[in-house]
Amino acid sequence: MAKSNKQASKDNRPKKKQVEKSGKSEDNKINPQVTVAIIGGIVTVVIALFSFPPFVRLFEPTETPTASIISTQVIPMESSATSADIPTPTSTSLPPLIVDKVSKEMVLIPAGDFIMGSDTGDPNESPSHVVHLDTFYIDRTEVTNTEYRACVQEKMCQPPLSLSSRTRQKYYGDKRFDNYPVVNVDWGMAKAYCEWRGARLPTEAEWEKAARGENGFTYPWGDAFSCSKGNFDDEQKIDDYFVPGGPDCDGFPDTAPVGSYPAGASPYGVLDMSGNVWEWVNSMANPYPYNENDGRESPGSSSMRSIKGGAFTANDYYSRSSNRRQDSPVASNDNTGIRCARSVEP
Repeated sequence: MAKSNKQASKDNRPKKKQVEKSGKSEDNKINPQVTVAIIGGIVTVVIALFSFPPFVRLFEPTETPTASIISTQVIPMESSATSADIPTPTSTSLPPLIVDKVSKEMVLIPAGDFIMGSDTGDPNESPSHVVHLDTFYIDRTEVTNTEYRACVQEKMCQPPLSLSSRTRQKYYGDKRFDNYPVVNVDWGMAKAYCEWRGARLPTEAEWEKAARGENGFTYPWGDAFSCSKGNFDDEQKIDDYFVPGGPDCDGFPDTAPVGSYPAGASPYGVLDMSGNVWEWVNSMANPYPYNENDGRESPGSSSMRSIKGGAFTANDYYSRSSNRRQDSPVASNDNTGIRCARSVEP
């Protein structure tokens, strides 16, 4: 029996081999098992090809590279901007005017030496000396009520400590005076406002250079006083005094809209640096010569701070660019306001 089974197996081998070789049955029909095997093999090959990185890259989409474009447009600066966001200072790379988040124009003051102080003014202005400063920006005009109110609305500044001005019962918050300088702010409030803008208070040296230029002018426009080039004590509504050329030379017994006296611009085009309102600077009122590294720029001290520029209450002597007034950092007055600066780091 075993022998017959073995013989039967031998008889079947040639037939089986013929089927595997041809892939067809005896009646020329495709064997389903072979079909499945062929399809499986094709799928395996396709999967293997698409797993091979060089083959896959042939079907990846390609992008046409675009050229980098460097814009020369002055872009408004946000409050988060730092000195690193400003181009490296060169003779051509820095715009002469920039605009920040409250649309405040800031003027470029180039690096270099200038004459600070005076030997013919008050004792605290002496000695006259040369100071070198790096490039910086400073506000073209004093900070207005509208600009300050934006900080108050964001709850980063407190309202002025008085809402009136010298001759006006309502001043801050009155739309008629939106473009007038904010007053009744102390040094800490001024500092907080500038920092909210991503700026800072100017040092006394920066303020004075921006006002009088490199040649040490007495006033921003030159050495001769002119009552029509700023807002000074030229009227007799508040007191009996009036500056040379008065009375009623500048047209305002109280504060004036910022930028009202373009003829009084400094050599760099900065406005309102003589008259209108005194302006807080960062510096303590330490003796000269000026040295930024002697502690006078420390933000944490309660020492007296300098104020600069004169006001609508000041005469021609106090309106000189070298003149130095001082006040407690917690004091606020209706003739003292704000101007901000911004550093430019290499």
